[in-house]
Amino acid sequence: MHHKDPILFETFPLPSTSLYRTTIPGKYIDSFGHVNNASYLNIFEDARWEILNKKGMNIDFIQKNKIGPVVTMVSVRYLKELKESDAILVKSTPIGYKNKFIFTMKQEIFLLLDNSEEEKKSSEAYFDFALFDLTHRKILPPNDLWCDVLGLQKSHLEEMSKFVK
Repeated sequence: MHHKDPILFETFPLPSTSLYRTTIPGKYIDSFGHVNNASYLNIFEDARWEILNKKGMNIDFIQKNKIGPVVTMVSVRYLKELKESDAILVKSTPIGYKNKFIFTMKQEIFLLLDNSEEEKKSSEAYFDFALFDLTHRKILPPNDLWCDVLGLQKSHLEEMSKFVK
């Protein structure tokens, strides 16, 4: 089934894209000699952690503050196989809100050809996620700090909360 872009309540006027470069480790290779489908999720997650770590939001910060992002839905499309030691670039772009709790991010993995700047898209994924209160075990709307970290625009969220329950 071909995935279409998600229908969103609000989109960002100028999304910012975060870039994450890495190489494919051997542990992600399956019996077919290419990256296992589940390992793509690890690569996407590594790129998201890179975004959080650059903002000082590491696992210790999340555990201390008892609030952090959780994935609520993912859809992945595989376009071109990746192999061990391939140089890749992951592009992560905030797309918009589905409601006052759920935020969507598009992530794409590109194979870097001959270690140059030329790219070939290998996969794309759409992730919905929300903030999760680790103490009360419930989803929360993003607070000011997390809006900044995740690239959310608080004004969009406040406007949306007038219409979405």
